[in-house]
Amino acid sequence: MTRPKLIRITTVPISLEILLTGQLDYMQNNGFEVIAASSSGPEIKKLTEQQGVTHKTIEMTRTISPIKDVVSLIKLYQFIKKEKPQIVHTHTPKAGLLGMIAAKLARVPIRIHTVAGLPLMTSTGIRKKILYFTEKVTYKCSSETLANSFSIATFMLKEQMIELDKLKVLGNGSTNGFDNNRFNPDNLNFEKLNNVKEEISYNEGLFYYLYVGRLVVDKGINELYEAFHKLYAKNKNIRLIILGNFEKERDSLNEQRVIEIINHPGIMFLGWRNDVEYFLSIANVLVHPSHREGFPNILLQAAAMNTPIVCSKIPGNIDIVNNDNASLFQVKNSDDLLNKLNDVFVNYSIKLKQAQSLRTSIIDKYSRDSVQLLILDYYREQLGSLSTTKSLQGLNHSVNETKSFNEQISSYNY
Repeated sequence: MTRPKLIRITTVPISLEILLTGQLDYMQNNGFEVIAASSSGPEIKKLTEQQGVTHKTIEMTRTISPIKDVVSLIKLYQFIKKEKPQIVHTHTPKAGLLGMIAAKLARVPIRIHTVAGLPLMTSTGIRKKILYFTEKVTYKCSSETLANSFSIATFMLKEQMIELDKLKVLGNGSTNGFDNNRFNPDNLNFEKLNNVKEEISYNEGLFYYLYVGRLVVDKGINELYEAFHKLYAKNKNIRLIILGNFEKERDSLNEQRVIEIINHPGIMFLGWRNDVEYFLSIANVLVHPSHREGFPNILLQAAAMNTPIVCSKIPGNIDIVNNDNASLFQVKNSDDLLNKLNDVFVNYSIKLKQAQSLRTSIIDKYSRDSVQLLILDYYREQLGSLSTTKSLQGLNHSVNETKSFNEQISSYNY
């Protein structure tokens, strides 16, 4: 029996590697022929070796570039037309726009786009209007759009970006869940943990805040720096560990702020790391001050490691945490963030108990195995709805029952 063909498209390959870790080979091992597509990048070799899937390189820009976008669209169309997949599933805004248009032109029957964050939420003026228009085009060309959180879905409906009957959230949300084996305090390598402690000259007498992510304005880095700088002026026994890279292409920090971060005596800037779980184990608190999110994996990872959380009260974050199990502050408000950073320091034993209860609540909802199975069943359900594929044995399963969509989205206020 011919296996149904599935093409997964992201703008850059690091999204295939990090956002969809283990998901491509999972689908391939469960009855699909999987092809990944993205721009070029060093992650492709690792992706094809570890997940065992074919990759097609099609250059796409993350910024608005009409001429280059048209070239990318033509190449995507030619690629999809040649492969004749049953399903095209896109992630990230540019890949979604171009991939969904190309798939529709190529008459692919099942066209799915996942929304894992909306740049327009923090944009203004003409840029916001352009982003709003491109998102609407993406959803119009899809056969169904998946929001990876109920609060993002609520925003999309309130802004009249999509019709209710074309929008769906699978399970409790999340694109790929979290790896409960990796992000588990009991599974850490003791020797490696000690090496990380030595690297940062770990001192039990200090209190460690941790930030993980890109260093751009949208991630709330300015507010984080301002709040931490003020707190450090009063308390020299605190440290801020930063894991992430500065970005220059979009939404970059000004040069002065970059210098301040690198030279601050209380900040440890370590760049991007692949051993985040060890830093979550060492840190007293994870700080996530982002201005916008889809469904942030780092909050799941911190919760899994029993690390208390301070984060902005925004769509995406509030799908995972609330005031009973984390410390939420008003987005873009450095004074409120400062108060929360100080509060978690003063009342740490209480915050630690909250974190431990949060871990229990996320295990069943967001473990990677359960999320990937949910997506697999969703694909099978979509295939089963096609008259040309109803004869495919073993591929017609229904998606797990959850609360009604209307019931879920009505509970989100932000």
